[in-house]
Order: sequence, then structure tokens, then C-alpha cells
Amino acid sequence: MCEVFDLKKYMQFNTDVYHAEWLDLQGQWRVKCRETMPDDSVREFEDHADILLNNCGILNDWKWPDIEGLDVFKEKVSFYVE
Repeated sequence: MCEVFDLKKYMQFNTDVYHAEWLDLQGQWRVKCRETMPDDSVREFEDHADILLNNCGILNDWKWPDIEGLDVFKEKVSFYVE
């Protein structure tokens, strides 16, 4: 599918997100990343995004924390873990 829709031009490979923070005033995510280059050097950079998707893979068993009332809370919920 990537080739059919030419999606690879929008993808960043060999890169880890080590910090993501929601910026209320801008209505965006500030994302700090580390890219491993072909010579094994590391380039750090910061980017901004309107949408942040968690793509940890099929082995990820992530769960919401057990917080009373979380299931009926009507506002946006986000958690930051370092």
C-alpha cells in the first residue's frame, strides 16, 4: 500500500520518540526524537504534530491506569510517563 499511495515520503524510520508533550496554547504536540543514522551516530530533533499515534506494535499490552471515574470522565484524557 505504501508504494501505491506514495506514503513513504511521509514516514520517518530509525527514529525513537523520547518525549511528547501537549501544548494547550498551540493545540499541538511537541515531540522530541532521536534518529539513528546509517553510521550509528544519533541526531536529536524536535517536531510538532496535530496528531500523535501510539504505534508500539503487536506485543504492546498497554492499559489505562485504574483510576476511579475515568470511564465516565467527559474531557480529553492523556498521560505522560517518563
